[in-house]
Amino acid sequence: MIHDITLWLRETDYVILDFITLSLVLLAAFMTVRMRDLLASSIIFGVFSLLMAIAYLLFDAPDVALTEAAVGAGISTILFIGTLSFTGRVQKRTHIMKRIAAMIATGVVVGSLIISAQDLPAYADGEAPIHQHVAPYYLENTQEDIGIQNFVTAILASYRGFDTMGEVGVIFVAGLAITALLMNVPLTRKTEPRAPVAPSVLAEKQSTTPAPAKPPAKAPAKKSAAQTAAQKAARKKTAISKRTRTTPAKGGRK
Repeated sequence: MIHDITLWLRETDYVILDFITLSLVLLAAFMTVRMRDLLASSIIFGVFSLLMAIAYLLFDAPDVALTEAAVGAGISTILFIGTLSFTGRVQKRTHIMKRIAAMIATGVVVGSLIISAQDLPAYADGEAPIHQHVAPYYLENTQEDIGIQNFVTAILASYRGFDTMGEVGVIFVAGLAITALLMNVPLTRKTEPRAPVAPSVLAEKQSTTPAPAKPPAKAPAKKSAAQTAAQKAARKKTAISKRTRTTPAKGGRK
């Protein structure tokens, strides 16, 4: 009885944790799409990838969870933030018809996935085709064929070695493409040329624009009494010197 209650509590805890994770994933996806700030949207998208990694871990897929956390939450977020240094941070508004078309396409894809998921076998079903095909062979012969205790490592590195090599090649080509794109991006932003303004519009702007106010004229600075007296003395001295030069000396020729 106690054992059954313990198992039920564990299953209930897992269900609650799955529900919380799913709710956070949906909230992060909605905020990523709705936010116009691309930097904040990129960061929230990284949180979305981290939540998906937690969901994969809850479904007993630790290798997929590690890949999602490293690539989705790590490398992709860094690439998105690095791309924003060459583009604008705020998203431009799109036409309403484009939004409606995107919503219809998303609804069709999500509906198709939900309908297709109805034909999948139940979770952890031992009678599922995937468990009756090559999985028994891997479980029975991995130790003898390869000598590795971890079945997932044995499958990825040996039984599906060519598949793994192809995935590594795809990642390598994607890295080369991203490097080539970043090398061709100019370091400085080019300013777009302004459209020419029609003469009528320019004349209308000039007529409606008020003329700049002229600065008030400065009042002449008042002179002090000492400066006025000094100027008068200088003028008197100059007048006396002029008279002395023009007056003939006594006893000179007539």
